[in-house]
Amino acid sequence: MNRDRSILRRMSALACVVICLLVCLAGCAKEQSPPPERLAASLTDDGILLDWDAVEGARGYRLYRKPKEEADFKFITDTEDLQYLDTAAGPGEAYVYKLTVLGENGESQGCESEEVFRPTDPEVERPFLTRPVITSVTKMDRFTNVILFENGEADCQYEVLRADRADGTYRLLGTTSGKTFYDDTADGKAYYYQVRAVREEEQGPISAAVVTGTNPGHVISVPVFMYHEFVTQQDLDSGVAFDEYAIYQDDFEQDLIWLRNHGYTAITTRELVDYLEGRGTMPKKPVILTIDDGKLGVYKNAYPLLKQYKMKADLALIGDEIDNATANPQARENDPAPYCTWDEIKEMSDSGVIEMISHTYYLHAYINGNRQGANSAEGETEAQLLMDAHQDSRTMQDKLKEVTGRGTVTLSYPYSIRS
Repeated sequence: MNRDRSILRRMSALACVVICLLVCLAGCAKEQSPPPERLAASLTDDGILLDWDAVEGARGYRLYRKPKEEADFKFITDTEDLQYLDTAAGPGEAYVYKLTVLGENGESQGCESEEVFRPTDPEVERPFLTRPVITSVTKMDRFTNVILFENGEADCQYEVLRADRADGTYRLLGTTSGKTFYDDTADGKAYYYQVRAVREEEQGPISAAVVTGTNPGHVISVPVFMYHEFVTQQDLDSGVAFDEYAIYQDDFEQDLIWLRNHGYTAITTRELVDYLEGRGTMPKKPVILTIDDGKLGVYKNAYPLLKQYKMKADLALIGDEIDNATANPQARENDPAPYCTWDEIKEMSDSGVIEMISHTYYLHAYINGNRQGANSAEGETEAQLLMDAHQDSRTMQDKLKEVTGRGTVTLSYPYSIRS
């Protein structure tokens, strides 16, 4: 009897300890962001306008949409604004929207809108398709001809056709929505090209045939080199691995010397985008040096050489690897593949020598057993992948703005796999 009482007392004491622990844990847990209280949906000439009130502590908001007759909401976008114009909602359909709050502890419960109907757009008489005019066909390199043309309508596409002779049989090469087409199967030959505008089942008149070399323009190509890790013998002696993607610091220096001696100027992808969008100029012989991952060897072994030889590079960062190194930099001494810290990333960015770009924050991994990087997993819907990709991109943009003062215009796909 005494033994039973002793056991009961111990069990009661243990139960009190467990209850106290649970209470403490519950008190320490962070509360989830409160759900939004209002989501209004109104019809405009351009689509359906959604607006809502700010929620305290929100890092952003996530929107979903579903046709009235369907059961499941589908992801639309993440945003930091308090309104969003949905231009993708098709006419002749009633929709319901859902809004959630993105906070420090994830996504809140959703708030749904009233049903809103977007009427069918009235029929607008569209202009006839006009005959395109090929303005130039430029031989870009051994394999590629660049065809430029004019005319056409805003809501059409263009079919580009090719033949061996002006009066030969023209075969379809492909379609484009722009006024430029790259024929990368030319293989050094002079071909004749024609272009016509198409809209649904409608075909416009075909252009006159134009041969390669007509009004050739100045076309540049930009070689891109990809690196990963840079090591020295001292690194190897200290335990750093020389993997299949590594290069010795001395070999990298020889690359830079060769490029400099042959008149190349290293630019960043941001500078290339600026040039393509009409801002800035381009050197006579541009080259882009990209570096994947963000290993410590970039900071120790490549960064000093880039400064020395007045070269630039793009560094594609894996966000969570930089987080891990920053949280415990001492652990890098015994790591065969150590990464940079955010302080080192900031220093390289501030120098103007290295442009930080995204290699994704969390997606450079094998996720849920069958998703590789930014590719969709078997059975995964586009909306599910889009939700993760959008959130990952936003996380990287926010972090780069915090550390370097600006985001990125470039993504290097993890494992070179894309959906």
